[in-house]
Amino acid sequence: MVYVSDHGESLGENNIYLHGLPYAVAPTAQKQVPVIVWSPTNNSIDKDSLISMVDKPVSHDFITPTLLNFFEITTDEVAVEPTFFKSTR
Repeated sequence: MVYVSDHGESLGENNIYLHGLPYAVAPTAQKQVPVIVWSPTNNSIDKDSLISMVDKPVSHDFITPTLLNFFEITTDEVAVEPTFFKSTR
């Protein structure tokens, strides 16, 4: 399971209660969202590649290449794009 929120939400920090401020003035809570990757231990995820990404900035652009790579689907459009983790298959 891969979960990435589509946007952050301000819940009262600095008296802001909304989402969707222009990026230049949006608080961090609206620009940084969680990414959760869960999988059983008998998967083909390279654990070291996943761990190496824990503190690195990622984007929604990683979703498609990650899932295509995991399911062994190859296409030139995303062959060199960054992923959340590597597959050991």
